[in-house]
Amino acid sequence: MSTSPLVRDPCRLLQASTAVVLLFYAGVSTSRAVAALSFDDALAAAEARAPELNARRHAIEGAENSRRAADRLPDPKLVLGLDNVPVDGPDQWSLNRDFMTMRRIGIMQEVPNGAKRQARADAVGAMAEREKALLTVDRLMVRRDTALGWLTRYYLERKLALFDEVDRENQVVVTTAQARLASGQGMAVETTISRQEVALLADRRDDATRELARAKAALARFVGDAANEPLAGDPPVFRIDTAHLREQLHRHPELAVFEPMAAQAAAETREAQAAKRPDWGVELAYQKRGEPFSNMASLQFTFDLPLFTGNRQNPRVAAKR
Repeated sequence: MSTSPLVRDPCRLLQASTAVVLLFYAGVSTSRAVAALSFDDALAAAEARAPELNARRHAIEGAENSRRAADRLPDPKLVLGLDNVPVDGPDQWSLNRDFMTMRRIGIMQEVPNGAKRQARADAVGAMAEREKALLTVDRLMVRRDTALGWLTRYYLERKLALFDEVDRENQVVVTTAQARLASGQGMAVETTISRQEVALLADRRDDATRELARAKAALARFVGDAANEPLAGDPPVFRIDTAHLREQLHRHPELAVFEPMAAQAAAETREAQAAKRPDWGVELAYQKRGEPFSNMASLQFTFDLPLFTGNRQNPRVAAKR
């Protein structure tokens, strides 16, 4: 049985082991560096995992699919029937002895008026635009709440770090006060005050620690387990041009939603008004009679008669308006 070259050469074995250890620690340090959560990483992670954004994208897809079918004609209907079947006499229930008896097969197509179909398409198109505007609003809200969560945690951690520095200074003050009291140069009230300040600082530290836990929980809602990773980088510098904001207020994303909503409402009103126009339909049928008689074909048109608009169409139009 042959022996591995590493086993025969202890130096090579030691070099290989050292390389493995170095690679392991390099991997650990790299993973820790990747796991750190920067401000931009938090925003990207929140957008990628936000369920409301995925739901809104599916709503847009559904509205787009509905738009393609909104102005199409209804499905045609198959017509099957028996005409003029005798119910008494010598030819009772016969399908081929009476010259008027016919077996009918045909197809019927209903045709809503063009204004109604166009209004339906406009309403669904406006709904799709509304969903797109709402997606923009939802995305900005997710980014805003994630940014607030990251910044809150960042400044709370800095606050706790300052508590450590102040705590060390207070300990020096307490020690000095105790030393002065022991040497007879100070008063007992100095020691009491310094200890009170230490206790007050401890309470404030506990409050900040609880706030930090809540901030991590709020951030975890958007970025998941990454909220427990150390933060990386500094917060961004926000430069706000208030004059520009006032000039562009009419383009605020939450206000932009109302334009497609108004368009959808107007289209639904036009659809209700189009119900005053008659729809129509057409039916083509083939009628088979008994052997001695010739077969027949029929063509029939139907029209709606919106005669009582005061009690039917007008109330619907008023409701939409």
